[in-house]
Amino acid sequence: MHFPHIHDALVVCRRHLSGLDDGLPDSVEIESMLVSSIVVLIVSHYENHIAEQFAERAARSGDAQVTNFVKHHTARRFRNPDIGKITTALGEFGREYRERFTLRVENTAAHASWDNIIRARHGIVHGRGAANMTLRELETAYQGSHDVLAALRASLGLSGGSAA
Repeated sequence: MHFPHIHDALVVCRRHLSGLDDGLPDSVEIESMLVSSIVVLIVSHYENHIAEQFAERAARSGDAQVTNFVKHHTARRFRNPDIGKITTALGEFGREYRERFTLRVENTAAHASWDNIIRARHGIVHGRGAANMTLRELETAYQGSHDVLAALRASLGLSGGSAA
């Protein structure tokens, strides 16, 4: 998966952080605030991407009304898209969809990466402060979380369902 907006934001954050003096107390605070912004950006993109994947699968039915129903139903369903919500929605398509996803994701490094990002976002938007991870940790989690999106595509039977 490649999200250019996220990639560009990470590059800008890296550049800004490289210019800071690691010995200054403000450096950690600035990094935390930048990371928090990127966490929210990532989850926002993921929310939309997940809904688009379900809509793409529905469009394969060739039924415009079914596709519109799925688009409408998923537009807000994946706000704060934890693994459980994705698994539940796949199960509504069919047990085999849920099982394919669960086999590829449950208790994996990708699952942990996904959860770390989602938990960080939850803490940020619910007033528990900035993200409690470094930019490097976020970048690692972001890369690992791509496997969850690939598993979703594969579970829905969409092309390009392998990890990128």
